[in-house]
Amino acid sequence: MQMKLDIMPIKPNFLGGFMNKLHIYFYLLLGINILFAKENKFAISGSVIDSEGNPIKKVVVQLFDDRGDEIKDSKTGKKGNFKFKKIKLGEYTITASHISLGSANEKISLIDDNISITFTLSSDTIPSKLAGNESVPEIIDEPGLKDNKIETKEEESKPSLLTHLEKPEDPINTANPDSIKFLPPIRTEPGMQKLPMGDMFYDYKMNLKAMQNQIDSLKSVVTAFEEKQTMPNISEDILNLINIPNYEHRIELQNGTVVMGHILSESDSSLILDTQIGKLVLRKDLVIKMDELEKPAPKIEFLQEPIVNIYPDKYIFTGKVKNTGNVRADFVRVISHLWTQTTTSAGTDSTFIKGSKIKYETGVVADTALQPEQISLFKLVVPINYGSIPQYHTMDIHWDVTK
Repeated sequence: MQMKLDIMPIKPNFLGGFMNKLHIYFYLLLGINILFAKENKFAISGSVIDSEGNPIKKVVVQLFDDRGDEIKDSKTGKKGNFKFKKIKLGEYTITASHISLGSANEKISLIDDNISITFTLSSDTIPSKLAGNESVPEIIDEPGLKDNKIETKEEESKPSLLTHLEKPEDPINTANPDSIKFLPPIRTEPGMQKLPMGDMFYDYKMNLKAMQNQIDSLKSVVTAFEEKQTMPNISEDILNLINIPNYEHRIELQNGTVVMGHILSESDSSLILDTQIGKLVLRKDLVIKMDELEKPAPKIEFLQEPIVNIYPDKYIFTGKVKNTGNVRADFVRVISHLWTQTTTSAGTDSTFIKGSKIKYETGVVADTALQPEQISLFKLVVPINYGSIPQYHTMDIHWDVTK
């Protein structure tokens, strides 16, 4: 016997319940999104114009909440427009301020739609000091002030408020009003003039062309002036008349002073120094250091003793020279003399060294110059005089300093 069982399907019911819950969640999230989107989608926009309907740019627009806290701020553009986005529902105050046209404010209620507002600013809305006009003090008709005259209960007992036109020692004649002059009203000091925001104190655009013309004119004047300037011709006699101090000594004192000049005389206790400002007498106990000064100049020396090769009819000298000074030496020449036993000349000759090639102001070109710290080789052949017997020799170095 077979038994037939009816089994209810479980899977479809399970899926159906799950889908129903999924739909509920979907619609719930959708409603939340719509709610938040509805809350944050409102905007406050508007414009700022003047009394003639023209848009005003660069106006500072501020948005305040119901507690007076600033939420947002903005500036109007060229068309005078402004806009605040994503503003929540509530009560707000909008303020539009311009430095030269004053300010205006408006309270608004943001309920269920965007709001647009228009501000009108004019010079009539600003204080007199901001508009650049000084306010004239008005006479207030209050008790104690009548016809610009000061009236107090103690007026008769305080005549110091009045200034008598006659002599100071004369009594005040209150019966004659023409003889009495009251104190002038207090003068108010002018307020600080402020430059409107966005304006410039100098209209450079309108004057740029004029400034360029002036610069070009000055350039032409300077060029013409430079062309007329020439170096004056100064003769050598005039230069010789100029007294140039000869600094040969550098003296340092205990207080840090350094004196440069030439020592004229010296004793056990003092020094007499010739300086550029005249003669100075210095105490020796104040001198802590005294050095000799050397003028910048070339100095040519032999690096070592020259090698001498002796022949029956000549002497040959070879060696090296170096410029140990701090100035270039020109036309460097090595000279050698041969001497007999009786100090008579047995022969002499010279040779120029091989150095740097220099073109001088006179147009002469030579390669016989030695720069500072430069070394050069030389070879000198000195023939022996006929019938002479050399016993010793001497060597010298000659040079010049030219331009």
